[in-house]
Amino acid sequence: MLFLENKITLINNYLKQDALYDSRFQPGYFINTIAQTAAMQSIEGNDKLQYLPVVYNKQAQEYNYIGLDDTYPIIIYHKHLQTTYVDLELNERKETNKMQLVVFGRLDALNLDAETLGALVVTGFPSTIKKNDYSNLPIVINAVTLTDAQPDAMAVFAKEYRNTAYQLGPQHALMLFGYTIESTYNRKCFDICGCLGTEN
Repeated sequence: MLFLENKITLINNYLKQDALYDSRFQPGYFINTIAQTAAMQSIEGNDKLQYLPVVYNKQAQEYNYIGLDDTYPIIIYHKHLQTTYVDLELNERKETNKMQLVVFGRLDALNLDAETLGALVVTGFPSTIKKNDYSNLPIVINAVTLTDAQPDAMAVFAKEYRNTAYQLGPQHALMLFGYTIESTYNRKCFDICGCLGTEN
């Protein structure tokens, strides 16, 4: 699971520079930290635990809840589901990260419908990452591949915000995209301890 946050930052940058470059997407909240699901006491006045997406704030050393509100016209975050490995020749290893991209959009602020927003994400999502964009990392990113999409806002909300009353209206879009990142690296060519502090 090497340099995952570097990888998702690159993907976010490609999206911002390509399909989501327009001023209507600013100030967007493109989260460059891997999100995870956390159990929290209900904020709705009952005894049920809620399971909500959070990201770790390294500066504050605390976890921040990713809320869906009117603060930003678009919110994008990434989740890491699984990593598989294949050992190749001469100490080279292939790593495949199975990921999810979650996109929340305020359609009224963006002046878009949900289908168009989803199409923009799909067309702007990179299939390759230029080596010049990550020349400081001792890996090769071979491919970034979109695999599937879930455009149903209610289904995505139920998955990402479990035990939470549905809060979205027709002016909101919430969609989820599955994707993989395939990288290779020579496991003898760098010190893993030195790598741990390089992710932003």
